[in-house]
Amino acid sequence: MDVNASRELAEIAALAARSVGGLLREAFRSRPQVRTKRDFHDPVTEHDRAAEEVIREVIARECPGSVIVGEEGGTSPAGAGAPGGAGDGVRWFVDPIDGTANFAAGVPFFCVSVAAAVDGEVVAGVVYDPVREEVFTASLAGTFLAGRRLASAGAVRDREAMLLTSYPSPRDLEAEGPRRWIGSGGW
Repeated sequence: MDVNASRELAEIAALAARSVGGLLREAFRSRPQVRTKRDFHDPVTEHDRAAEEVIREVIARECPGSVIVGEEGGTSPAGAGAPGGAGDGVRWFVDPIDGTANFAAGVPFFCVSVAAAVDGEVVAGVVYDPVREEVFTASLAGTFLAGRRLASAGAVRDREAMLLTSYPSPRDLEAEGPRRWIGSGGW
């Protein structure tokens, strides 16, 4: 895949992600009903499903013939593209509300994540923060925030690094055992 094609996929991802900004801002802090999928740590709201539907419609219109793998709706073809269409070989990965627990609790740290892969390689992606209306894009051309190239300054020492983590789900504990997550005391 060339850089320009990768940029075009990033633009489609940004368009799809931004298309749900108004919907999510309006629903934010509405205290929606929360259901769980696999366990307590995997919540979903009606807004997750509605946002994913809108994103799917945008991708189907802009890149027919591709495949969409959604957090809520599973895998499906995007539109009725003809063979040889723009979307042939493109697989989209969509998380309509990445951070649903925060969204549902009224905590303004959630985003919309959309990525595109071609032949199993991720070639474009977007993380959109609808509260701050910030769009982070990545393509084979680089990573950008609002059109400005981003570069990591890097941490020189461990104490300068930032570590973000979560807690294991019951499924993680069962699959890998508590010692894997809690530690062996050798910190």
